[in-house]
Amino acid sequence: MKAKFTQSFKIQAVKKALNRSNGTTVKKIADELGIGQSTLGKWIIKSRNNELEKTSIINVTKEKRPQDFNLEERMDLIISCSSLNESEVSQLCRKKGIFSHHIKQWTENFTQGQITNMNSNNSNENKQLKAENKALKKEINRKDKALAETAALLGGCPKIEFVKFTPQHIAFYYLMIHCILWLIFKSLHSRTAS
Repeated sequence: MKAKFTQSFKIQAVKKALNRSNGTTVKKIADELGIGQSTLGKWIIKSRNNELEKTSIINVTKEKRPQDFNLEERMDLIISCSSLNESEVSQLCRKKGIFSHHIKQWTENFTQGQITNMNSNNSNENKQLKAENKALKKEINRKDKALAETAALLGGCPKIEFVKFTPQHIAFYYLMIHCILWLIFKSLHSRTAS
């Protein structure tokens, strides 16, 4: 039997998915809500096409996620909240689309020197590095398989061992090659002379 969800539940689920943190996947949110990932994905697509609700989806997609605030905006909010009481802080946070615990966390990060800029450049760079890492791992696996295959093919052959030549060996073989070439040259020269 197919489960039926209310319109408000769908809207809340889409908002939660669109405002998720960097480390949270859509699948994890869908699991938390007890719905399928594909169902949540369809709702997100419908919301972007303004088919999920009568009102415009602009209010859902234009809200800033906490990780989208740059360092300057975070500091401005911390300073603004420092002179406010708890209810005023909550009200300001609701306006900005964040929670008061984000302000507390940012304050703690600033005071402990853990200042990290979580803007899209870093996330894009991380995505590129992950993709590059994945491609390199794939290439290493491919080369490992080729090497294993080559080793298996050579398994029946005797091992080829390379001899380390001393300078005396090299000089001896050098003279031998020159003698052989001289003899070949002499024999060719004597044939052409006759």
